[in-house]
Amino acid sequence: MNLLLTNDDGFFAEGINSLYSELAKNHNVYIIAPHINRSSVSCCLDMIHKDLEIKKINEKIWSCSGYPCDCVVLGLRSKLIEVKIDAVVSGINNGANLGTDIIYSGTCAASRQSVLLNCPSVSFSLSMNKKNDELDYRLLSEFASKNLENLVNLSKKNKSAFVNVNACSESEYKGIEFATSLCRREYNDSFELKNENGNMKASLINSPVKTEMIHSSDYGICQTEKISISLVDVNPVCFPVVDDLPFSL
Repeated sequence: MNLLLTNDDGFFAEGINSLYSELAKNHNVYIIAPHINRSSVSCCLDMIHKDLEIKKINEKIWSCSGYPCDCVVLGLRSKLIEVKIDAVVSGINNGANLGTDIIYSGTCAASRQSVLLNCPSVSFSLSMNKKNDELDYRLLSEFASKNLENLVNLSKKNKSAFVNVNACSESEYKGIEFATSLCRREYNDSFELKNENGNMKASLINSPVKTEMIHSSDYGICQTEKISISLVDVNPVCFPVVDDLPFSL
């Protein structure tokens, strides 16, 4: 397949380069990725505000001044890549993209943007486990290479969904499981307000993330040393209003 590979950690990140090394063994892979870390930017687009700056790294790799979604639109809707892209792959992200994380994730936003442009997509994210103090991308990269066609077909058959793959960094995995739900995560962050020379500043104070434990959710599966696969719809959801509420004009 002709693949466009992107991420939100930057073109230089270990995760995307590990994934590129494995996927390039069997596929024609191009990279367009941010020139700096763009984590937690969600679906932000820079191209509507200013021209994107593109730097050619080699014949198949470019860095881009924009965000992950800019990179996807650039790859699919410009002549930068001269072949038709069959699928967009995003990651491997440094850190989990589970449940509520997906809303903020630049990694998942790239996959969402791809599907909105009618191109199937898969995102990969790797998080720390309790036993290791560093991420090893090798196993998840190998899993991606071995199973990419099936994962892409899963997105292709479900035309309004991208495939979100999550795992903890393990020396081996105990299996693969499809998530039946996405976890809810509470970040509980707060701020320290500072007054410096008459200017108010707010410094983020990180707190431990609270995650509901449902064994069949993406989070629950990762806690059992398995790889979690979930189908994520890209469309907003509208619920019917059943309450008879009074309104005035």
